[in-house]
Amino acid sequence: MAQQNVVLFYPRLGWMDTFILDLPLSLVYVGDTCRKNGIEVRMFDQRVEGKAWQDKFLKLVDENTILAGFSCMTGSPITHALEATRLLKIHSPKTTTVWGGYHPTICYESTLREPTIDYIVRGHGHDSLYQLVNYLNNGGDLATIEGLGWADKSGEHHLNPMPSKLSFPLLEDLSFDGIEMNNYTRFNYQQRVYSLFTSFGCPHKCGFCFAPIHYKNYKKRWYAYEPEAIVDHIEMAVEKFGAQYISILDEEFLIQRKRAEKIFQA
Repeated sequence: MAQQNVVLFYPRLGWMDTFILDLPLSLVYVGDTCRKNGIEVRMFDQRVEGKAWQDKFLKLVDENTILAGFSCMTGSPITHALEATRLLKIHSPKTTTVWGGYHPTICYESTLREPTIDYIVRGHGHDSLYQLVNYLNNGGDLATIEGLGWADKSGEHHLNPMPSKLSFPLLEDLSFDGIEMNNYTRFNYQQRVYSLFTSFGCPHKCGFCFAPIHYKNYKKRWYAYEPEAIVDHIEMAVEKFGAQYISILDEEFLIQRKRAEKIFQA
């Protein structure tokens, strides 16, 4: 029996792509549990694939693709992710489509009104995505999958509670197979840029930010990797990928000043 796969799509962000191309870490993280359980994870970053991206994307989807996932933020990425989702449904109508990321997490009602989107996953979805794969393979109860949303045949929306606990893969477990590191840099930078998260979430409740909505159901709203693990990961990035510039993408890096000091002083 051929190995099953999931295809994960990262859309163009708009004008920002001209200046900043960070690693598609949302795909790396969300595919982790699937990969650990024997599902092949195929990542496609539209930002680096040029104008003829359509054929390259569709070639990743085959008879062994169990679902295609789309990471989406609000703004220009919606247009690009929608184009890819609709294209996929034309060429492979039976392939299950799933949207995740900040936009479907917060704007779930409008997302579920799109007929080419079969499911959404709200919040951090690496475990939920794998549970959905299990459901598609073996059946079961969709209501048990945290963060899952879908519209039934009558158009009624169903939203499962979001996870109450933040959980993330260990840094040393992350796989970057299939990612060409040379594609990721910053405008006018000569160094090879490597981006990473050292923490997730934020305990503050700023009215201008998405974080209070995104993390409101979590008992612990900020999760951080240990400084030693971060330093080890940076050393790996330097040795394995030739990283010369480290870009920290945390929502709020300085929640614990002593932790930040340990990282910078290592």
